[in-house]
Amino acid sequence: IVAPGEAVYVNVDPSRLMQMIGNLLQNAAKFTPKGGRTRLSVERSADGRFGSFMVRDTGAGIPPEVLAHLFEPFVQAERTLDRNPGGLGLGLALVKGFAELHGGDVRAFSEGADRGTTVSVRLPLDRRKEARLAVVAPPENLAPRRILLIEDNVDAAPTLAEALALTGHEVEGAHSRPEGLEK
Repeated sequence: IVAPGEAVYVNVDPSRLMQMIGNLLQNAAKFTPKGGRTRLSVERSADGRFGSFMVRDTGAGIPPEVLAHLFEPFVQAERTLDRNPGGLGLGLALVKGFAELHGGDVRAFSEGADRGTTVSVRLPLDRRKEARLAVVAPPENLAPRRILLIEDNVDAAPTLAEALALTGHEVEGAHSRPEGLEK
């Protein structure tokens, strides 16, 4: 996670913001092989009018013919045996719709197969600081916890677990309520 030196504030529905970020991180997890990397960064535009968050991965990449239509409903890249066949191809269309409803836009970049992907969401800055788009470090006095993470999306679970582990917590995972109760 890479954050700017100062907070970046945008006027956006916090639930939609988290939905956009979560969707992009889940996609990155789905298409990045074990040992690959995903990076979330936040920045302010040079002209001071926009805040952006980017999700970059070192995964499968996107062919140019798919990249041109990536944010249309039901568009999906080629599936292989090592990728979860779940999803309807609506997540990126929702990200685009939410960004545009908030006065922003979304773009994707990839140099092709096995070259990774970057998706950038740009949103107008909010001088009133109503909603915050910033990565905040946990308080230094926060004691590490033992966390049981129950997440049925097997592609998203490792990303969430890793994010919690990076903040010093011990994380154990389960993929269903019964499995979580058993643990």
